[in-house]
Amino acid sequence: MRSVRKLPLVFAIALLVALTAALCACNESDAPYTVYYDGADAYTEGPVEGITAQEVYINWVCGSIKLAVDEEATGVSVREEGKNAAPKLKYLLEDGKLSIQFAALGSYEATDDLKKALTITFPKALCLDRLEISAHDADVTSLGVPALRCKISTRRGAVAMYTASDNMATCPRDISVDTVSGGIGLNICDPVLGEEDEDGVKISTASGAVNCKVNAQVPLLRVKTSSGSVEAEFNAAPLRFEVDTLSGNMQITAPLAPRIMHISASASTLNFKLNRDDAFRLVTDAQLAISFVDLSHREEVSPGNFCYTYRPDGFDGSSLAEYEVVGVGSILKLEYL
Repeated sequence: MRSVRKLPLVFAIALLVALTAALCACNESDAPYTVYYDGADAYTEGPVEGITAQEVYINWVCGSIKLAVDEEATGVSVREEGKNAAPKLKYLLEDGKLSIQFAALGSYEATDDLKKALTITFPKALCLDRLEISAHDADVTSLGVPALRCKISTRRGAVAMYTASDNMATCPRDISVDTVSGGIGLNICDPVLGEEDEDGVKISTASGAVNCKVNAQVPLLRVKTSSGSVEAEFNAAPLRFEVDTLSGNMQITAPLAPRIMHISASASTLNFKLNRDDAFRLVTDAQLAISFVDLSHREEVSPGNFCYTYRPDGFDGSSLAEYEVVGVGSILKLEYL
């Protein structure tokens, strides 16, 4: 019997439940779903068993999507579970590209009977060139990132992603997660080794909460929200950390702080907990209310903009971390761990 890793699943499921309440219906508007894609005649009805692919593209309507790793698998396998009345998935393998569609072309009533649970299993030794998931009302759980470049997009579904160095053969270079109202949870446990300037981890949501734990090297962590809260914990220091939010509150805990941090916020409360031994230079605007501890120097660097410098006892004169916080109507509270 094949052995599938299960330990990360506990974390992923718990995080997914915490991020979003269960959806009561597949489509809140009760409008039918229209499934359409090019070249439908070339697609075959699933499931998919042990195929070889370098790129995987998934389009899913409602239910759930789980990515998992099987140590004994020799190829990519795709299975679905749903009510007997639910339509069957369609797939196409062409030139090393596997495309998975929710169903055949048509219009489908938005009922709970339409929901399907999709599971994609990857061999441990496989690293795809690209993985893209587009979902409407489907939660996505990823027990590892089996691709150099990974893009996940949902409308109302939540995303829980766990990366572990013992799961995948090759580290990802670029991870992008985008939701409208679904929460996003990331636990980065293996490095993201970007090769281009914009490579790294990029998160975007309109109203979903973001919870991110960085436990391995990341060149860039970028978060953009409208009203969703942001919580980030750094046990490994990314090179750059950027947040852009309109009204979402923020909690940053950084035993190992980023070298470069840029925060743009409006009507938000920003709570930073930094390592007392990390020296930094902080530039803020006058519209930000500030509560600081132990800042050694303050100067006005331009009209309405101030610079604060913190140098701990015994500072050896090495380079300072560079932080910039722009916050209209926001409050910044800084304390040390």
